[in-house]
Amino acid sequence: MRNRNFILLLYIFVFSSCIEQINLDTGEDRLVTVNCILTQDAVQKLSLTYSRNTVDQSYVPITAGEIRLYETKKEYHYTQNRLVGKFVHKQNGVWELEYAALPRAEYRLEIAVPGQDSLIRAKTVMPDKMEVIQEKYPYDHIIHTGYKDKTGLAFKTDSLAIIWVYGMNYNEATGKEEIASLITTNRKEQDLLTVSDYTLGDFGNAIRGFNLEYDSNKNPPLYNYYLRFKRPDELVDLGYVYLISNSLIFRKKTLLFRIGGTFTERYYLNFMSVSAEYDQYLQTSYQKIKEMTENEDFTQIYDNTMVYSNIRNGRGIFGASYYSKLYNFIND
Repeated sequence: MRNRNFILLLYIFVFSSCIEQINLDTGEDRLVTVNCILTQDAVQKLSLTYSRNTVDQSYVPITAGEIRLYETKKEYHYTQNRLVGKFVHKQNGVWELEYAALPRAEYRLEIAVPGQDSLIRAKTVMPDKMEVIQEKYPYDHIIHTGYKDKTGLAFKTDSLAIIWVYGMNYNEATGKEEIASLITTNRKEQDLLTVSDYTLGDFGNAIRGFNLEYDSNKNPPLYNYYLRFKRPDELVDLGYVYLISNSLIFRKKTLLFRIGGTFTERYYLNFMSVSAEYDQYLQTSYQKIKEMTENEDFTQIYDNTMVYSNIRNGRGIFGASYYSKLYNFIND
């Protein structure tokens, strides 16, 4: 029952290319709750509501006010600050702005809500560009001899990054996309935040995209829904630190990796390079849901003391994510 509850609760996290906010009880008072994750998409979306309270568990959308987005971009020896634009309310507390966030730019959000004396503010930094590619393991790398002629994944980015990965399946019966419940990788030194009680050997052929025959780690653990790739502390090649760079100097040393999971015939992998604020929010949100399922006390869902927020004079998250989707990963 506990595992089933964990699966049900994790579904409230999935929201298009990112993981959805959970707005929790703030006591007797309602707080302005902001949820906005900037991406490279042409349109940015922002949810603006009043939080739940102990009396009324419903959300109240905020449809009036002014939401401004400012951008700070460093160019050579000067810094450029400008107003990007104002969000426009669409429906039910969802606001939109036609604008694509720029890599490495800093963004500031300012929100004026009728009846609120103070401006609601938040800051974040858009991650650098990131691409996920498929490459053949090289012939001459001693660590890759077992993978010779096999396909692996590699990141292409000029900056170090914190990357979250999950798989999305297409459900033929419902015609909808659903997150894959288990995922794994042969990448060493993996973050154990989302590790499950299962290993690859527990599921065997149910895990797609991961060829056990050519894996040096014969029975890696499976993870609940998400993989979190830690930021390497330094660019070194010791057989377990994975370089994240497209530099010609470092590309030859980059160790490829493979990903598998409970994927269906039609699936894709979503890789999100996230800002520091978004990363902290995702970690604390995941830990909160995990704690609720382990204690089997679901009344805790109305306690937000563990969930990170970077919204000044309010609650919620203002972060950024540069994402990359990979379709049809080769299972060779």
